[in-house]
Amino acid sequence: KKLSVTTPVALGGGNPSIPGTPTVLSKTFEVKNLTSIPLSKLKWSKTALVSGANTLPVSAFSFLPAGPFNVSSNGTKATSASMTIPMHQLPGSYSGLQTIYEDENNNGAIDAGEASATFALSVSVNTFSRVEILPSIADLGDVKPGESTLPFDLTINNIGNVDIASLDT
Repeated sequence: KKLSVTTPVALGGGNPSIPGTPTVLSKTFEVKNLTSIPLSKLKWSKTALVSGANTLPVSAFSFLPAGPFNVSSNGTKATSASMTIPMHQLPGSYSGLQTIYEDENNNGAIDAGEASATFALSVSVNTFSRVEILPSIADLGDVKPGESTLPFDLTINNIGNVDIASLDT
C-alpha cells in the first residue's frame, strides 16, 4: 500500500482576519493511491504550522473531504486545504508536516503497515497594521462654528498583528 500527495501544498499569503471579514485561503491538491488495493479509510493527521517561535493552530485549517474517505485502486482523489487566518496572527512564513493515512483498524493513529503520505502545508501571514475606532459614527448634535461639543469616549482597538503602542493619538 502506498499513497502520494501533490506537494507542496502552499496556501499563499494573506492578512489576518478582522471582525466581520475572515481571511480564507484554499488550495486544491491530489491524493494518489499508488497500488492496486482500494483504500477506504483515509484520514488526515494534522499538526500546527510553525514560524520561528510562533504557531498557527490546527483549528485554523481543514482538509476536504474530511475523512474517512476512499481512493480506488491506482486512483486519484481531488482534495483541498482551507485556512482561516486567525485575527492577530503574527506575521511570518508558517509551515508544518501533515499526513494522510489509511486507518485500517479505526484507532485514529498511524500504525506500522498502514499506507500514508506526509506533505508540507504552508502559508504566509502578512504584516498588517489596522485599528478600529468605536463608535464609527458619533452624533454630536447641532454644533455652531467656534462652539465645543460635550466630551465623548472613543475606543481604539488594535485589530492588526503589529504593536500600535507608538500610535499618536
